[in-house]
Amino acid sequence: MPFLRLTDQVRECVLNACVLGMEFNVKVLSEMLKSDLSSELATGTNSRIWKDLDELRYIFSHVLIKDIIYQRMMSDKLRQLHQLAAEAMEAIFADTMDENALEIARHYEKAGMADKAAVYYDKAGSWFSDKYDFIKVETYLNTALQIREKVLGAEHPETATSLSNLAASYLDQDRHEQAEPLHLKALEIREKVLGAEHPATAASLGNLANLYNDQGKYEQAEPLYLRALEIRQKVLGAEHPDTATSLNNLAVSYRDQGKYEQAEPLHLRALEISEKVLGAEHPGTAASLNNLAILYNNQGKYEQAEPLHLRALDIREKVLGAEHPHTATSLNNLAELYRHQGNYEQAEPLHLRALDIREKVLGTEHPDTIQTINNLMKLYDKMGLPDKSAKYRALLTQEEN
Repeated sequence: MPFLRLTDQVRECVLNACVLGMEFNVKVLSEMLKSDLSSELATGTNSRIWKDLDELRYIFSHVLIKDIIYQRMMSDKLRQLHQLAAEAMEAIFADTMDENALEIARHYEKAGMADKAAVYYDKAGSWFSDKYDFIKVETYLNTALQIREKVLGAEHPETATSLSNLAASYLDQDRHEQAEPLHLKALEIREKVLGAEHPATAASLGNLANLYNDQGKYEQAEPLYLRALEIRQKVLGAEHPDTATSLNNLAVSYRDQGKYEQAEPLHLRALEISEKVLGAEHPGTAASLNNLAILYNNQGKYEQAEPLHLRALDIREKVLGAEHPHTATSLNNLAELYRHQGNYEQAEPLHLRALDIREKVLGTEHPDTIQTINNLMKLYDKMGLPDKSAKYRALLTQEEN
């Protein structure tokens, strides 16, 4: 049936569907048109415009049908429909926003709403960061940065946010030389535009301190940590989660330097805030438990460390899931505690489970996966099992090649 012979309602349905792509989600399309589309979808199917893939998804019968109709729409109409598509997806995918952020970003960009597009390119970068797909992370965070520099200006606070996000991605990949100038520029913008005591300025100070601490530049990191903590205590309050983050970061830096007596009260205070403000089963509380446990573990205080590791693992399994990378971290840390105690039979299944998660979720070449393989090699060496140790040593050599 020719397009022009369709009813107005069916034509409008087809126009909206074209904007969504070759495949389209019925819920999103219905949200765009604020209507039940059973009749229009049936007419489109009978007219061989599209066919159903399942209850929620349809696909155009031929790419030319979609492309020709899309290309004949006026630019104003296209911008309007792309905005409708983005807003409909925001409503339909409210609970899975990051997963759908890239598509929403592209709709807002085509709608001419660059500032909104940048927000969702940032969310897309965050989504792919959780998947450890750093090529896509860099692509979409750079896109957000370029949009903000062009639309908002080089010294806008949201431009600083994009700089900070991109720098954090580089730090995750140990690309310190690329991360540092971005963190410095973000800090400069925030101090100049927002002020020396703004929470966002504190965030930049903390980010730069983390970078220096990661490089072992503790003398450069400490004053930044202290300044960030001072701002957060003054502006946000002594029991704010961000204050707990600053306490934790400073404690980790002291721990890395072997300054355990300075680290412990900070870790304890951070844990107290997390439990009180976030709750006993929050992932942030699990992180605080984990950090305190590592401190005790490093001091050989295994009896104090073990219940903290177990509680952190329990929270992460319950809240994040059995196959989350943070769950694997808790499994690894608990296994290492048992290895140091000589409890090899308790350590082995935990390391094997951590390796299974990391290979599956992070990939075989990820540093955390390689760390687990190294830990298993050490474990089997201690157990006097050279054949098993050799198996993982060969696996490691294979990954390096």
